[in-house]
Amino acid sequence: MGSGHWRLGIDIQPAQLIAVALSARRDGIQLRGWWRLPLTADPDRDGLSPSLPAALAALRARLPRRLSVRAAFPAERAIRDTLAGSALPLTPWQRHRLLLAQGERQLMLPAHQMVCDFAPAPEGGGRWQVCAVHRAQRDRWCALFDSAGLPLQRLTLAPCALRRLARLAGESPAAPLIYGDGRRFCWIAPWGSPLQYGFVSLADGPEAACAQAVAALPPGVSDGVAPLRCGSDSGRRGWSGLRAVRHLVSPLPTDPAAFSLALGLAVMPESPPWMI
Repeated sequence: MGSGHWRLGIDIQPAQLIAVALSARRDGIQLRGWWRLPLTADPDRDGLSPSLPAALAALRARLPRRLSVRAAFPAERAIRDTLAGSALPLTPWQRHRLLLAQGERQLMLPAHQMVCDFAPAPEGGGRWQVCAVHRAQRDRWCALFDSAGLPLQRLTLAPCALRRLARLAGESPAAPLIYGDGRRFCWIAPWGSPLQYGFVSLADGPEAACAQAVAALPPGVSDGVAPLRCGSDSGRRGWSGLRAVRHLVSPLPTDPAAFSLALGLAVMPESPPWMI
């Protein structure tokens, strides 16, 4: 994290925009500011509200020129799968072309219509995880942020950002995460386990989300470990992840758990610029 610019994490929820800005000091991370702006119109199928451009413009007016902006693409719009890879030694370019061709066949989506990110699968054996989104949806997100003067340096998934925050904050590698955005809950496997996530309705409640997270893990992994509940439905007792920030600036939000995803986005590294 360069000392000359801020890292800005933006969490776009159905009814509000939440942002957190951080900067680097020699002895740790400093909180530069936090913001909460209402979104008065319902989001469309791509997760973008008609009132979002005005909210982003209002946010931009409060920020310095040099920024590294990152946001969370709707995780339910991402396509995730595992690819076989190759046992042969390949250059990075050859490996990328091979995985892209495998992804095109397996996901049944033409390569020119999708944007893919690849990472080694936790189970090893030369297998790779692929995370893909429709290029048109990604481009629409990027264009909206560009128009507000907030070009995206990183577009990732909420589960990836929250898992990184939990690790940096020193939380147990066996603790599931439960994130609420006001309309549903997302359960996320602990940062010490392979990436998994899913959704339950707001009516089902965080308990159902936690039960699904535990059921997705090997027996005993999360026994006796309390889940980390965060997001806009967590109240004042939720998990905030602020332990990852050494230098805090008053006043702090009264409901810091609502800012967890924005904070997790702000602490994501610059590279790779895409999903995982």
